Amino acid sequence: MTARTRTPFVKALWRMHRFIYQASGGRLWNRIVGMPVLVLHTVGNKTGNQHSNTLSYISRGDDFIIAASNGGADTPPDWYRNLQAEPNVQVQVGREMIGVVAREAEGEERDALWAQFKQAYEGYGRYEQRTERVIAVIVLERAQADRD
Repeated sequence: MTARTRTPFVKALWRMHRFIYQASGGRLWNRIVGMPVLVLHTVGNKTGNQHSNTLSYISRGDDFIIAASNGGADTPPDWYRNLQAEPNVQVQVGREMIGVVAREAEGEERDALWAQFKQAYEGYGRYEQRTERVIAVIVLERAQADRD
């Protein structure tokens, strides 16, 4: 199955979603497809520009788990490559900015977390069917300074 491309309308909707979430301090549009939302702040691995992406996540203790599904596209999202280049980033959850360190889940940990994503939203199963790549699951662990 071929991956769907994001239309200009969908891109505009995501920008509006991020704007409303950030402007409201996470009070509005803080869930999507039944899952909680965070804003991931990265630095472009090629440009050095600041980027923000609104993503659904799963909580695990103090950690945030995100999936690099990119809607089932054959390439991972740009933010994934940014995290590979610089894993020390920030997320906004509600009004709180939290420093995190990103790492890719592997093996049984990845499989268990991916199963949780598919259970939380059936669309993740469709994304998996659209691509031949293994969709990366990223653990965002709170930086030591934000653990206290």
